[in-house]
Amino acid sequence: MATNLVSQIMDFLTPDIISRIAGYFGLDRYSTQKAIGASVPAMLAGLVGLASKPEGAKQLSSVLSQQPSGTLDNLRSLTTGTEQRAVAENGAGLLSTLFGGNIFNSVAGAVGKYAGIGEGTSKSMLGMLAPLVLGTVAQQQRQSGLDASGLSSLLTSQKDNIVAAMPSGFGNMLGGTGILDSLGDAWRSTTAAASAGAGRFASSASESTADARRATQYAARDTSRATSSGWLPWALGLLVLAGLAWWLTSQPGNRVAQQPATNVAQNLTVGGVNISTQVTSAINSMKSAIQGISDPTTAQAALPRLQQAAAQLDNVSGLAVQLPSNGRNALASRVASEIPALDRDFNSVMSNPEVAAVVGPEINGLRTKLNALARG
Repeated sequence: MATNLVSQIMDFLTPDIISRIAGYFGLDRYSTQKAIGASVPAMLAGLVGLASKPEGAKQLSSVLSQQPSGTLDNLRSLTTGTEQRAVAENGAGLLSTLFGGNIFNSVAGAVGKYAGIGEGTSKSMLGMLAPLVLGTVAQQQRQSGLDASGLSSLLTSQKDNIVAAMPSGFGNMLGGTGILDSLGDAWRSTTAAASAGAGRFASSASESTADARRATQYAARDTSRATSSGWLPWALGLLVLAGLAWWLTSQPGNRVAQQPATNVAQNLTVGGVNISTQVTSAINSMKSAIQGISDPTTAQAALPRLQQAAAQLDNVSGLAVQLPSNGRNALASRVASEIPALDRDFNSVMSNPEVAAVVGPEINGLRTKLNALARG
């Protein structure tokens, strides 16, 4: 299986470790998880940019070679505030050296704004997470015997995973930092797709409103003609209906969604397996599991269904690469249409700190998988 550094890092962040980080900073779990969810892909994007330059790759390779082989195990055992503070300070200093002080400060400011925490806290948060991110990359480098060039290739291969893990709205806050430049086409294609989608929606709404207005005008004209021909009651009825149609399409909260012209299930079969059916099953499992969560006990009971959904999405991702382009586009549209509702359910569950401690890592993993599929 291809390496996914984002998943490896997030898997390390167990509920216990997240609780310790939250406790150290005096934050609630939701704010902590939000800050972590933004910090990890931002740091990895910064490393991609650093390793894209020969001298930067050598510098990073040298730094990683100095990471002790037991870094990750040591992070699990951090318990005292003194130990955590030392890790945060050393990590912040290292990131400032690697990225440059101005970029590090800008990234910290973006994380702080996104998570609703102070910039000083976000700097320390980035510093505390730095050994985890660098230690995970160093572990991969050692296991694969990578030199500086190989390290650059490894990080370059992570662009899609990093983009998929970038929280919605956070990328805009990083716009002036230069961090996202390293993601190149992977990031541009995502933002272009989002802009195109918004443009198509606006255009469709405008056209619908214009059509309704024209219908109203025609109805008014026909009403005038009908007055002298005895058909006034019918014309008035038509005018009322046309006016109602215009009102519905002009009200943001009352637009009637247009039905897709094509069946999204078409061209979604690989080796006799209907991928659309698997996606539906995974989404239903997620919805059913989330809706049954009300406290830590029910959250624990929901974990197997969430894990089953994650396994189904992994299977879908493996099959999706064999689809033709129109099939991949149909699959991406299918998944993208479900994400807003799922995000609302996820956010509702994650707003309870005790529940988030149980299902938070699993939900973050599901979000990453869904966003990757939605990008096609």
